[in-house]
Amino acid sequence: MFIVRVNITLKNVDNSILLGYNLLVGFSFSIVRASIMFVIAYLSKMSARENDRLNNLMLSSTIITCIFPLSIFDVGFLMSIGCMLSIVLFSDDITRGFIKIFGKRSEKLSSSISVSICAQIGVFPVITYYFSAISPYSVICNLILLPVLNALFVLVLTIGMLLLILPFTGYILYGVKYIFKAIDLFNVIVEQLPGSQIILYGSTFIFLLCPVYFLMSRYVIMPKKWIAVIMSCIICFCCKRTDTQMNTKATRRRMISCYAQITND
Repeated sequence: MFIVRVNITLKNVDNSILLGYNLLVGFSFSIVRASIMFVIAYLSKMSARENDRLNNLMLSSTIITCIFPLSIFDVGFLMSIGCMLSIVLFSDDITRGFIKIFGKRSEKLSSSISVSICAQIGVFPVITYYFSAISPYSVICNLILLPVLNALFVLVLTIGMLLLILPFTGYILYGVKYIFKAIDLFNVIVEQLPGSQIILYGSTFIFLLCPVYFLMSRYVIMPKKWIAVIMSCIICFCCKRTDTQMNTKATRRRMISCYAQITND
């Protein structure tokens, strides 16, 4: 009975923290997606069933898009799905590869590096489509900044709850402000480094990389899979070239019509 009560108490605490964080960030689609995945994972654990992260991701994304169809145009939501999809598909394999190279003692570091690499792979289609640029330093910067940001997140969230009963703890947040300024300064310095941005123009066809990612993962078992992967990449490249040419021709037609209109005026 005592164990049951403890589990129920911990469950209520987890739900309260989860709800509080959603309120803090305004129920953004990416956070709601993560929250739904957390609830599904918790329910699978309570019912003693296997927790499949890929199914959880697809189910949470489907629920959000069914309720909020316009969420498919939200950049943060698309980046969170792409990032999580890549982590689910490749993270374990990349981690095992790094462990084979550096040994078992580097398991935590290997896991951090693999998650950072997978995150960049997953958001690549979204970044190239919406921002037309990628940063080659992003993997290294994530390894440096993510542990700091995670610690700051826990600290800020804890102090935010303590402010309700201990108002003087707000002075700690004043000091945290300078840490965030230091992080901003670090980002500015990295941005000024040579080769900090690589310009890449992506069309809507760039999102065809997502099924290619799935085809490359361990979830697909087929003979001579590398041939299918290469063919899929060629198809994506051909679609990209076709879309680029179509956009170029459309741009030229608009320029010609504008020039003709100006001439007539």
